[in-house]
Amino acid sequence: MIEKFTLLENLSQSQLEQLERICRKRTYKPESFLFLEEEERDEIYFLISGIVGLYKTDPNTQQQLKFKEMSAGQSLGEMAFVDESPRSCSVKAETEVTAYILSKQRVIDTILEHQKILNILYLTITKQVNDHLRSLSDRHVMTLQKQIEELEERNRSGYFLFLLVFGFFLAIILAEFTDFVPDRSIAETTLFNWIYLIIVGLVPAILLFLKIDFPFRKVVSIKKNLKKSLIDGIIFSGLGVGVIFGVCVALNPVFPEAKLLDNFLTMSFAITSLFYILHSYIQEFFRAVIQTLVQRFLLDRQGYMSVILTALAFSIVHANYGFEAMTVTLIASIIFGLVYRRTYNLIGVTIVHFVLGLVYFQLSQ
Repeated sequence: MIEKFTLLENLSQSQLEQLERICRKRTYKPESFLFLEEEERDEIYFLISGIVGLYKTDPNTQQQLKFKEMSAGQSLGEMAFVDESPRSCSVKAETEVTAYILSKQRVIDTILEHQKILNILYLTITKQVNDHLRSLSDRHVMTLQKQIEELEERNRSGYFLFLLVFGFFLAIILAEFTDFVPDRSIAETTLFNWIYLIIVGLVPAILLFLKIDFPFRKVVSIKKNLKKSLIDGIIFSGLGVGVIFGVCVALNPVFPEAKLLDNFLTMSFAITSLFYILHSYIQEFFRAVIQTLVQRFLLDRQGYMSVILTALAFSIVHANYGFEAMTVTLIASIIFGLVYRRTYNLIGVTIVHFVLGLVYFQLSQ
């Protein structure tokens, strides 16, 4: 029975038979302890059946904390067998457990060639412990390397957040600038909008590209989840248009002078509107970059917080266009962020942005 344990693989058949004869076979009921932490014992336990839990005592609370489970075919207690040191942990039966127990003192007392057997066991145990320590060391190094990479990523993302706050500051300054201009209509001119876009968006974006090592190709790539992204684009565009139509129907009696329903039903689009596709794609590209960086910095696995923060960022950037523009941008950005989060592909969200944007602009005229 005990010959299947790797700890005994270097023993001869005769030696195995001698050990098996002096092993004690014992069964433990669930929740009973095989041995306790700090006990001084010299026995190895060979698990024949069942599962045991390994527990350490928390020095602050004195609670037993389970850190590992072991099952049939494994052995435990080897170090105490070698140097008779106190048990490093407690072992408790999680299910009914059957084990063979081999006592070092019993080996010495009953087997003539006990020293030869013990030497073989010591060498095997030493090798297994070394292999285990090497494995732990490798895992520890990999964990440290991963933590270092995460810290570096967060540092780069922190620089990005600084640029984001810097962009907000510029947006607010430019928005407030129009209050000091006699002719406030300057804020609606094409020239001002281009200056606003360059200062608020382009300058931080250039700094972002130069400073942050970010996989922009992954954001631009349209191969991943392309089919699902296209389907999402069609479905959410249709749902969005349907919701807008419902709002027009509901508000038409309340605000008849706005002629929302008439404008919706008589909506038409010029061929030049197709250029808005490029605008939608570029805007969704920047949204995706910001959303991804925020998600990495916050370690936001689900991504919902990143969607909301990115939407707030885009809303603040539209401060110079007034409260209505900020509100519409916030709602639209949340929708676009959620659509992008489903596939992390820009095609679907670009379609949604293009369709809903055209409908909104037509109704606003």
